[in-house]
Amino acid sequence: MSKQLLILQTRNSIVYYAKMRLGSLLLICILTGSCKKSNIATDISVIPVVNMVGKYEVLNISEYASSISYIPLETTEHVLIREIEHIRYEREKIIFYNNVQFNSSCMVFNSEGRYLYNLGKKGQGPEEYLHIINISTINDSIFLHTTRPAKIRIYHSDGHLIDVIPADSVPDGYILYNIWFLTSHFYLADVVKMSVRNSISSYPRAILLKEENKRLTPYTEYPYVYLEKEAPGFSSYEAATMYRFNDQIRAYKAINDTIFTVGADLEMKKAFVFDFGKYRASTKWMFEIPATTNRNPIYIWPLNIMESSNYLFIEFFFGIHAPERFEYIKKFSDGYESIWTDYRVFGLFDKRTGKLKLMNQPVKKKMGFKNDLDCGPVIWPSYISTNDELVSFIQPEEFMEYYDNIANPSAELMEIANKIELDDNPIVIITKLK
Repeated sequence: MSKQLLILQTRNSIVYYAKMRLGSLLLICILTGSCKKSNIATDISVIPVVNMVGKYEVLNISEYASSISYIPLETTEHVLIREIEHIRYEREKIIFYNNVQFNSSCMVFNSEGRYLYNLGKKGQGPEEYLHIINISTINDSIFLHTTRPAKIRIYHSDGHLIDVIPADSVPDGYILYNIWFLTSHFYLADVVKMSVRNSISSYPRAILLKEENKRLTPYTEYPYVYLEKEAPGFSSYEAATMYRFNDQIRAYKAINDTIFTVGADLEMKKAFVFDFGKYRASTKWMFEIPATTNRNPIYIWPLNIMESSNYLFIEFFFGIHAPERFEYIKKFSDGYESIWTDYRVFGLFDKRTGKLKLMNQPVKKKMGFKNDLDCGPVIWPSYISTNDELVSFIQPEEFMEYYDNIANPSAELMEIANKIELDDNPIVIITKLK
């Protein structure tokens, strides 16, 4: 009798056969469940989106975090923050940058919220830049990817400039959309092609750059997907979402279903795969997004991904499947306003179990975890530190909206509410994961 037929038999038949042919060791294995059945094996690197559409729940932050702390950023007439575009928190340094109306700046505060210094400034001098693309930190080094032209500026955590490395050795018509330090002398970058009308078009590659003679030059390419031909013009959906996780760089493009990773061995591998099933958009449809999104947004894909030791924090575009979508007014830097629809759904993927949880809004029009630790603001990370801290921020006015609705505020919340003004700088929130 074959093993395949045995699996289809009843428990009694299996036990009987085990006693007769394989002895008591196999019997114990079957009864205790210590033998693995290949037909029910689960790949925990697969994110089962298709199975979870329609299943949503409010998640309490207390299930995943042990504490929350608040850091009001120092406000003076010389330290006024109009906007935070990206934030980092490492080695008790709060680092953020913004590009408000092309006025780029990068500020550094300590863990108590006191302003320390700016990293560089806007301009065209040796220590100046015009636009910041991203920030990453490694130990005591801070890496700024700046453009016009593309360069990597390396600072010490005390604020002084260590080095400036040009990164402009790419073919005409292409730009390095994102550059991340990977390992000694190597950087990983996303590449996009610029059309004559300055719109992004398809170039589905990541490129490995090597530092040689104080310049970053192409070393090898990694294909995400192969297309029949490059698209004539596209949108920012073609640009990769990239982030550092431990000693690796993760990379994801919306035209794919895979989160890739590159480590010290310089090989690109699959880290996680999204199972979108019938909700997966075809490459052809993705290239037609500008004409179709508002008419019939029927597909699902990630807009942003962050990662801790145990979880992926995923911001999905859910289209018409979003159960709590809402309209809002979007304001542009030139003063123009328009009505947009928020189609997002947030999700938490457990890397240890392979389970995905899709989240309802704990507060209307607020996405993230219900803050049942101190009844304060809804929690969702803008950054995850190497110490597994969820880092986010909130404007004083919004903080006070939460505070005014708390029946018994904690001593920390009460202290902050009593000392901030509505036009102060933002408040940084640090949530420590368990």
